[in-house]
Amino acid sequence: MTFPARHPQGGTGLSGFQRIRGATAILFLMFFISTGLWGDDPLAGRPRPPLSFSLASAPGPEAQPEKKLGRAALEYCAVIAVPQALYWAGYWGGKKEWHYRLNWEDQSKRFFSLWAWKFDSNCFYLNWMHGPAGALYYNIARSNRLNRLESLLFSLGGSFYWEYIVEWRAVVSINDNIFTVLGGIPIGEAWYTLGKYFLSKPGTINGILSFLNPVLKFNSWLDRKTGPSLSREPDPGWHDFRLALGFWTDPSHGRGRPGLNMFAGVDAQLLSLPEAEKPGDLHQKVGSTLFSEISFDIVTAGELADEFGLYFRSVYLGYFRKKIDPSLNGYRFYLGLGSAFSYFKQRSVAFYDSNQILVKDIQLLKLEEPRNFRDKFAAAHVIGPVFDLTVRRGRFRARLMADAYIDFSLVNALALNTYSSTHDISGAKTSLVYYGYYYGFGGSLSLRLDVEYGPFELRGLFGGHDWGSIEGRDHFQKDVRDDFHIADSRTSLRLSAGYRFGTSPLVLLLAYENIGRTGSLKDVLRKEAESRFFAGLLFRF
Repeated sequence: MTFPARHPQGGTGLSGFQRIRGATAILFLMFFISTGLWGDDPLAGRPRPPLSFSLASAPGPEAQPEKKLGRAALEYCAVIAVPQALYWAGYWGGKKEWHYRLNWEDQSKRFFSLWAWKFDSNCFYLNWMHGPAGALYYNIARSNRLNRLESLLFSLGGSFYWEYIVEWRAVVSINDNIFTVLGGIPIGEAWYTLGKYFLSKPGTINGILSFLNPVLKFNSWLDRKTGPSLSREPDPGWHDFRLALGFWTDPSHGRGRPGLNMFAGVDAQLLSLPEAEKPGDLHQKVGSTLFSEISFDIVTAGELADEFGLYFRSVYLGYFRKKIDPSLNGYRFYLGLGSAFSYFKQRSVAFYDSNQILVKDIQLLKLEEPRNFRDKFAAAHVIGPVFDLTVRRGRFRARLMADAYIDFSLVNALALNTYSSTHDISGAKTSLVYYGYYYGFGGSLSLRLDVEYGPFELRGLFGGHDWGSIEGRDHFQKDVRDDFHIADSRTSLRLSAGYRFGTSPLVLLLAYENIGRTGSLKDVLRKEAESRFFAGLLFRF
């Protein structure tokens, strides 16, 4: 079943800037190690020898594709030119966001100390979008033939340029840097890998789908005469692309409106190992990207879009094992290191929910009224292990996938609406007061089981998130009179059954979903549970 954006994932929150700095440094180190020990040829798809630990390009008889660092820098400048000009012209933020002057005293604090490093007070939609922005920087580098480590550094440089140079009068946003770099990597790598797949395949549909990565499409067109041909790309070992469309009902809460309550979803998964499902007995370390996934879904209530979500996952390196006989019976699995990015948001019903209300315009919020925020979160699942096992015997096929991650997240405080009905929240965290969310650390996990027998398929997906708020580094910390701790968790269970019509790509789909939410804030504990049923058609290709 395809409900991609609500991919289940699921720590205890940390507080104090020293812990933030330490944890961030460790995560960067882990990612540098994971992307650097095993390099890859970014365009031609040729992994280095499994036991190579060199950061330099491995020598070989074939010349490696020329890296286009200068072109990547020009494309980055083209992307940020307009927003940079608007910011410097004063069209964004206005003087209420001017915290630093263009002089040595102020700028030396920004550049040579951590004085200006804060969690900013921007609205939810501006802050979660730094993940896709980082993916764009990363994809610019990747499509210009830089490897993953170089693309990570390119994104890091792009993020720091924006924070230090472009926004010279504002704080240096901790959350923006984390989301741009560590949130942008799984989005960018999956975007690049799937874009390369469609671009390398013949046919009208693949040609249209290749425009889903316009950066790679454009750079490949520029290199059409001098660069390596993507048509030589080896076929991936396995892929599963799904488009779902249907109807849903919610007997537990009756959130459906009169009219059509519909859902639509897309899920694209790609295992980039050409030998993955061919007969053989093989075990090896793999340094190139093993697995990529992009998915999104939308749920409507009546004529209104009520929920929207995105999910990206990339597995960067790992150990691969297969034992498959000539009849294609046997097993394959990998144990790898990956990262992911999740986004989920329900439709706002209050004007202040995620809208850009300038901080200090607190009178516009009407805080004497209880808050009416709806659920939302965005999480950079920074790094963690991924296990993926497939077993096949005749017409029977089963797949088990499990993963767990360390998270940095923007989280809607579920208990805030209840708490605000009896308490004054004006002295709480700035992002909480104005937009209903907080910055948190935590963890996520998921467990997935797919079973197919002939035309029948069954799927089960369980996952959870657990996040706690970060205290002590608010954009306007001096105004935070009550910096209380907040905790939230989310669990989900989805079960689906499908029947495929002969050899056609159409699958009849029936599904059940249960979502549980818990939030705590001081002495307030709020729990919610929701069950939904879905029916529709699935198109596999």
